[in-house]
Amino acid sequence: MLKLLAHRLVGRFGRRYGYDVGYMDEMIEEDFAGFRRFAKLAGLSSYGYRLPPGPLFAAKFIATRAAGCGPCVDLVIRMAEEAGVSRAALSAIARKGGLADPDMRLAADFAEAVVTNDAALPDLLEAVEARFGRRGRTGLAVAIATSQFYPMVKRGMGHARDCAMLPPEFCPAQAA
Repeated sequence: MLKLLAHRLVGRFGRRYGYDVGYMDEMIEEDFAGFRRFAKLAGLSSYGYRLPPGPLFAAKFIATRAAGCGPCVDLVIRMAEEAGVSRAALSAIARKGGLADPDMRLAADFAEAVVTNDAALPDLLEAVEARFGRRGRTGLAVAIATSQFYPMVKRGMGHARDCAMLPPEFCPAQAA
């Protein structure tokens, strides 16, 4: 009975966002106790630490894109739109040369530095804390980490082969 309910909830999520939840359905069938523990992460990944939606989703977008899962990035874009962040705003942070909201740009640059362990990270940590406070810094760190978690699980379960390419406006700008 609980498995059926879990399948229905996961299916509703998939339909709401146009997202393939096959890997979650597989988890429900293979190890329901494990799926229940996996599902608890949703609360953490959706908690915004009182950050504005723009910077929060900018960080999630960059971290998810770095994980290499097109459908996962599309999911973040749809969730961002639902939270009031436009596709154009995300497209602007996707391409470094674009005119982006300064807070979104800071969050995106921070996410990229965290994901790549860039030498600029210490300076960006200071800038993020100065702009968003310690809570905001923690929120961005959690958003980055949880945004990488789902694509990694999906890939590890063999479902990443279904990942498609991103639309050009969400790809990193190519170096000239």
